[in-house]
Amino acid sequence: MKKIILNLLVVFCLLAVSNVEAKEAYYVNDNGISLTEDNYKYLLNDYPKESISKFTKEDLRILLAPDYKEVGNAEKYYKVTYTKNAKGVVLNTDTKEVGQKEYLNSIVSNSLQTKSSCGTNCVYYETTYKKLTLTINYGASVSVTKIDVKNEWKIIPAVKTFDIIGFKITSSNASYWLFNTGATYIAKQIYDGNTINYDYDTSSSGNTVRNVNGVGQVMDIVNTTSSSLKNTMTMYLWGSPDGLSINASYQHATNTSITKTKAKSASFGSSASGYTILGSTFKYTNTIANYYDKMPGVSLSFTDPYQV
Repeated sequence: MKKIILNLLVVFCLLAVSNVEAKEAYYVNDNGISLTEDNYKYLLNDYPKESISKFTKEDLRILLAPDYKEVGNAEKYYKVTYTKNAKGVVLNTDTKEVGQKEYLNSIVSNSLQTKSSCGTNCVYYETTYKKLTLTINYGASVSVTKIDVKNEWKIIPAVKTFDIIGFKITSSNASYWLFNTGATYIAKQIYDGNTINYDYDTSSSGNTVRNVNGVGQVMDIVNTTSSSLKNTMTMYLWGSPDGLSINASYQHATNTSITKTKAKSASFGSSASGYTILGSTFKYTNTIANYYDKMPGVSLSFTDPYQV
């Protein structure tokens, strides 16, 4: 009798475990990896379904590490005023760092109409506000540093073409040359309630720029954008942020003559004759640099090993 009861208990336990596993296996991706409902919905906050379906165990180990902690954050607010001629060509760009209060209270409307009485020599102004943020998180259990760069437009720009967002490592431990450039990378253009997701793609048809110490994402701003616009980029680096110094930038193209090829010609090297470094991040020839508004960037440094 005791043996029968014991066998029944074993069967009951097996059924219970089976039911728990069935409940937890809310989603199984193309690699046969099961995800709980909570984890799946968590990933959907940042990644499209197509990306989640391709994640490997290593990808998910990085993305779902439970101990990510913010170890650094830098944000700045900028007011950018463009002086334009009657044809809308930018003649001059004036950028000023402003406080959070001015940014939040800015209600400037972009008046793009020129008065007929002005004639061909008329000039007018367009004012935009941008918030640029660099955030660093560290997951000790996976020894991975998460880099987030975000640009938020308070006022939508009139010119919409090939902008670029990204970061440059200026100093680090050797481990920082090991970027995780797989499926965990994600960049987004979020506009008027819609989202364009960008994969890591440095091919001729892709929009990603990568040199040894930097990564940039070119985004062709949607022409119909009218009410909201945000640009983001997330990348994971192997190792802790100890010894890391990083610059981040967002550059808005103010000249419609810019092409995708020209935008992707950015590098991340040191200053040199004939070149301009925009936002302390992107290195362009002087000619191509003049297509952009040259907004300053943000930076973070980690020199204290106990900081993380």
